[in-house]
Amino acid sequence: MRGTVATLGQARSTDLAAIARPLQDGLMALETATSFLVEAEAAQAAAGSVPYLQLLGTWLTARLALAAERRGAESPNDTKFPLRQACEARFYAEHFLALALGFPPDIIGGSTVLDFDPDQL
Repeated sequence: MRGTVATLGQARSTDLAAIARPLQDGLMALETATSFLVEAEAAQAAAGSVPYLQLLGTWLTARLALAAERRGAESPNDTKFPLRQACEARFYAEHFLALALGFPPDIIGGSTVLDFDPDQL
């Protein structure tokens, strides 16, 4: 994952280069969340799974954009697909990855879901 951040920082596309810093911040959040989930009991890990997958999905979007850029370099006639992927990755980085530092508390705090008793309403 750190290699992805480094590659993004050197990307030809300004859209891809612009997401390197938010992705670095997201990586720290992902490492924190992953460390917690690896050690958590199954029920608690399941309770934090949705925000974890949201965080991981944004990371995968950046990797897809890098793959599209490589494809564009190999096929110079196909410029629209790599451009769309880079724009999409930048959008996700600016709008969703910006929230990355807020995901670990959601993931780690999943026990509130487990403690919820609907009979107390």
